[in-house]
Amino acid sequence: MKKTLILLITTFLSIHVYAQRGSYGNDFFGHLEFNSIDGRYKATMVKNFFNGLEFSDNANNSVEFDEKYLGRHYPGIMSDNPGKSTLFRKLVRRMYREQGYKVKHSVDIFNKEIVEDNRGYKSESGRDIFGHDYFEEQGRDGALSIKRNVHGDLEYKWNNYSASIGKDVFGKWNFSDNEGNEIQFNANSWNKMIQRFGSERDILWFLIDKIIDNNDQEYQDNYDF
Repeated sequence: MKKTLILLITTFLSIHVYAQRGSYGNDFFGHLEFNSIDGRYKATMVKNFFNGLEFSDNANNSVEFDEKYLGRHYPGIMSDNPGKSTLFRKLVRRMYREQGYKVKHSVDIFNKEIVEDNRGYKSESGRDIFGHDYFEEQGRDGALSIKRNVHGDLEYKWNNYSASIGKDVFGKWNFSDNEGNEIQFNANSWNKMIQRFGSERDILWFLIDKIIDNNDQEYQDNYDF
């Protein structure tokens, strides 16, 4: 049984690696292209009419990046041939097992960053009218958001679960959620959390992931690291 399992894993990995083997280069028009060794998979990436990049392949997959999105996440890539080649290779590795998957990355006129695909996923991030960063997404696992609420606290929502972190009138930072979990930080503890994670948002992610999901019990303590 063990030998059979090892054989199956080895076979899968061999297929996985082989499918990505092939030749990278440029076509007659200078567009990036990939052709697998067995000739079954072909992909290209081209500059579109709006100065964005479009990846497509013969499995009916496509990935689009508009000009603003590229400027934000891949500055200078349009004149950086090695940078474009690196992105193209990543897309080949990501998409060669897909079929009919289409996704678009864009930044709209309000500077909202939007990622949307043809399988029901959509995310949006940007700044609200008060200048606070926010993130929202919706997909197979439901709806998720992280943004400032009316009290100025950073709030996380995922379907029926919600949690927030913010400073009270006494200057202490507090975490709480709708399942009755609470954590209060004294100044020393909070400073250590900031040094460790870098931002209020990352602290909130950590508390939700490590404390709520993994331990699944009530917390009420002065946290100290």
